[in-house]
Amino acid sequence: MRAKIADINRLGKTFWLMRSPKARPAKVQGICESAPSYTIFVEPATKGGARPTKEEDAAKEYSDDGVSWYRLPKNLSPVTGKLDKSAAALVFDKMTTNVTGSLDLWCYADFSDILEPIKFILGCSTVCAIKSENFSIGIRGYYYQQITGDSGSGAVLGDFKSESYGLGPGFVWIPKFAGGALTVLGKWMHDLHAEDRFDSDYFTLTAAWKF
Repeated sequence: MRAKIADINRLGKTFWLMRSPKARPAKVQGICESAPSYTIFVEPATKGGARPTKEEDAAKEYSDDGVSWYRLPKNLSPVTGKLDKSAAALVFDKMTTNVTGSLDLWCYADFSDILEPIKFILGCSTVCAIKSENFSIGIRGYYYQQITGDSGSGAVLGDFKSESYGLGPGFVWIPKFAGGALTVLGKWMHDLHAEDRFDSDYFTLTAAWKF
């Protein structure tokens, strides 16, 4: 981190290599262009929650559109990691480690689906998030297709493959009285099409409490 801050002081910017399917360049660029955005580095809560890269390929060029390429600035600290088609980089013009206060991740949602909490997993440790409102509502959907026919003694109606899809509203509620510890999620799914299965309506309600 010190080397990256030194880059900014010396050159005005620095590059941080990343590889995550939930933070692809087009999405990150769209977020940064639409509103003030920040990158927050979160230390894993448990040992082994993050693994250092095993490869140290050194980047020499960069591009913001995959078409026009430019040499990385001279005297830039090494930009290393696994360089393949999924590799990308965050470009910072400000960076600090002098941060006070606390961050409650339960108050944030996945940028692509505000009804889903953010999730960090190995191989996908960089995500795009948005701060959740106390109450948010959106549209959910599903598609189901049976790829092999029914068989066995229970297949009394014969060998067929069912299919269905549905759409409906969903909500997420983070009540203020719980201080962000309680999250309530609900959704109603109405089948728009059902073949060889029941045409139904589904409603689910889920509550999560952070201990």
